Amino acid sequence: MTNGPTFLSDLSTLLTTLKDVDLHFNDVSCLDGLDIAGLGRQMDSANAVLDQLESRTDALMQKIDALLEEGQEDSQENGMTVEDSESSQEGTRESGKENSA
Repeated sequence: MTNGPTFLSDLSTLLTTLKDVDLHFNDVSCLDGLDIAGLGRQMDSANAVLDQLESRTDALMQKIDALLEEGQEDSQENGMTVEDSESSQEGTRESGKENSA
């Protein structure tokens, strides 16, 4: 991700700015030094990163679904039901634990 270091720097700047701004009830004068345009750019950058993460998450979920379907098809071709496949996997895990002990 090329925006990673820039995003973290921008986020750090944003958090520092927000921490330094001392907002009091009904006191608008404390907003004088706040860079609203800068905050807007930082929010746009954060939204772009979130969009990228959402896109990558969707792609990973599609790959996982495809692998699950492929595994079910392989099990059916071998004459195994889903329950047989699950019990076979559990048996393999248990024998692996016994061998490592």
